[in-house]
Amino acid sequence: MQHTTRVLHLRLKDRYTRALQEQARAVNFLWNYCNELSVKVWERERRFLSGFDFHPFTKGAGKAGLDLHSTTIQAVAEEYAIRRMQARKVKLRWRSSRGARRSLGWIPFKTSAIRYRNGQLFFGKMALSLWDSYGLADYELGAGNICEDSRGRWYINICVKLSPQQWAAPK
Repeated sequence: MQHTTRVLHLRLKDRYTRALQEQARAVNFLWNYCNELSVKVWERERRFLSGFDFHPFTKGAGKAGLDLHSTTIQAVAEEYAIRRMQARKVKLRWRSSRGARRSLGWIPFKTSAIRYRNGQLFFGKMALSLWDSYGLADYELGAGNICEDSRGRWYINICVKLSPQQWAAPK
């Protein structure tokens, strides 16, 4: 039986803005750490770190003070490695959490970090309410991210697997 993947884009309720901004700041800090570490390794060993190579350096960061789920920490490091290879640069742009040119909030996650139950998404320790126009209970959830738009609203982009019956009748 064949499955296809689709990305659903859902808006989160505004009451989670403060908590999501704090997590986005931690993601920016981790991105900048990976950026700095990558440059140091390049200067010393003339090699690039892969997403997996960052794991020993970031192990325990969630318990040491970063308020992020462990799979989010891994996803940030892997995304950094992908973007650095794609740009073919030793160092990428820093993600800024303050100022007029700040980076918009972005929190990636893997499949094991998110659950859907009783109309809410459970991400780490947070229960997130959302406007569920797709009926997420009918889908098998995958990896994705939580992101902010320029007006300060937060969305979740999540991959779902569709069976052939769901292909024929999209909602």
